[in-house]
Amino acid sequence: MNLRPVWLMNPETASRLLPLTPGLFDAVIFDEASQLLVEYALPTLFRAKRAIVSGDEKQMPPPNFFASRLQNDEAFDLDDDDVDDLVPQAERDRQEEAWNRREIKDCPDMLNLASAVLPSRSLQIHYRSEFRELIAFSNAAFYSVP
Repeated sequence: MNLRPVWLMNPETASRLLPLTPGLFDAVIFDEASQLLVEYALPTLFRAKRAIVSGDEKQMPPPNFFASRLQNDEAFDLDDDDVDDLVPQAERDRQEEAWNRREIKDCPDMLNLASAVLPSRSLQIHYRSEFRELIAFSNAAFYSVP
């Protein structure tokens, strides 16, 4: 690791090839994070001392045709009318907290999860195309930039 200070790979490759060591990297950068399912990013996050998450919430979400997502871990849901009769106050408090917290399984992608806890910055210029007309159209149509 000392001979190569920068590694470029997707999170799946990192999970297969690198040791699962906390803080293995000083920083991990997720580009196009709106295309990355959270459960694929977690092992790489574990390996990072810091994370930088880059993406655009106006891009399409990650494809889920072949993917399976994490399932709800709550055994059952009760109607509000039944709760008072069947469940002690401590359990009601736990269910209320579970209902209100933002859970990983509820985030559609890594960008969505990161936007809840990390500070946000916007680019001032578009760097991916040399065609100003294309970028001007995109800026006007999607980003309200003249």
